[in-house]
Amino acid sequence: MLGHPRVAGIGFLFLVYFGVFVAPGNPQTYDPSAYLISVCLVVAAVILFSAGSAVILPVSDRDRRRWIFMDLRDDVLKAAHGRTRRTPDQMVYLTVDRVVRLARLQAGPPVARRRLLVHAVTLSFLALAAGRARQALGGLGRDEPGTGPALDPTLLLALERALEALASLSPAEMGQAAQDLAALVPVVATPLRPPLVRAITDLVVLSRTVTRSGIPLRHLSRSCA
Repeated sequence: MLGHPRVAGIGFLFLVYFGVFVAPGNPQTYDPSAYLISVCLVVAAVILFSAGSAVILPVSDRDRRRWIFMDLRDDVLKAAHGRTRRTPDQMVYLTVDRVVRLARLQAGPPVARRRLLVHAVTLSFLALAAGRARQALGGLGRDEPGTGPALDPTLLLALERALEALASLSPAEMGQAAQDLAALVPVVATPLRPPLVRAITDLVVLSRTVTRSGIPLRHLSRSCA
């Protein structure tokens, strides 16, 4: 049942709560009638609960779409502030799942649905790039004595400004932060250059993506609701 979207919720309830409802004992009581009655009650309870939820608390495609975009926007903000625990691979899989669910929704004309899919992919890409940039900048900012090359005070100041620009998600500030960091690449120690270049690349990508999207990030999910 979990493999079919229309009955996946019922299958999930069976999977999670079946053992709780049946409550097997030790030693087992081999009473066929009691077992059949318990199973029938469990099945009926799950079906009635699912039917009641669908009738009493109906969820429209518009609500599902709004929830998806709220989650996408929260992912971007959490990644920019370093509060996400998802790995890049997990974020990619989650993006695919959300885009598939969004494509199945039938609310609105086809042109609007295509535009929403583009916005969903854009938000997911921003979350992934922001998470990578935050990780690279945070790693460079942890200057522990004896563990690697000492960081120049100018580089530390540029890293702090880059983190602030990333948290603000301002295209202009992220672009300026990327330029400031790029000017320091030739003078930093060789082991620090790869993560610094990755952070610069992600900041540039974030700045240009937000600019080319044509919609301010803080209003992007609201405009698609």
